Formats: sequence, structure tokens, C-alpha cells
Amino acid sequence: MRRKSDATRRRIIDAAYEQVWRTGFNRTSLDTIAERAGITKRTLYSYFRSKDDLLEAVLSHYNDLAAQRLQRIGDRIPADRDGLI
Repeated sequence: MRRKSDATRRRIIDAAYEQVWRTGFNRTSLDTIAERAGITKRTLYSYFRSKDDLLEAVLSHYNDLAAQRLQRIGDRIPADRDGLI
């Protein structure tokens, strides 16, 4: 049995994000996501049990990215009032 790779998981998540962004969740099929990611549908199901599980992973991943960006922005803001002006 082949080992799951983080790179493949990330490709699936990125493909799902792009497809849902373009066509919406209801009009997105797992077949289309698998094709966009360059994998088989069987491989997709080895990473995610359902379309809902995949959506959860997509939302979690992009939420984490947004939180990291906001943290970097917050880290650059001066702590003192004079620095803010």
C-alpha cells in the first residue's frame, strides 16, 4: 500500500478550493476535483471520506493561512501610541 503524502493532500485541498471558488460547493464534483489535482477519484477518497470532509479541510487550511497573515500584520504594528501615528 502506498503512503499518503502531504504534497498530494495539499494538491487536493488547493484543487478543491479553486473549484469551489469557481462553481460553488453544490456544483463541484469530486470527479472534477480529482481531475484538477491530477489524481484518481480513488486516491482522493483515500485522503478524504466525503466531499464534506474535504470542504472542512479546505476551510481549516485557508483559515489557518488567514490567521498567520493577520498575525504577521499584527506583529508589525508598533506597540506604543506614538508609533501608531
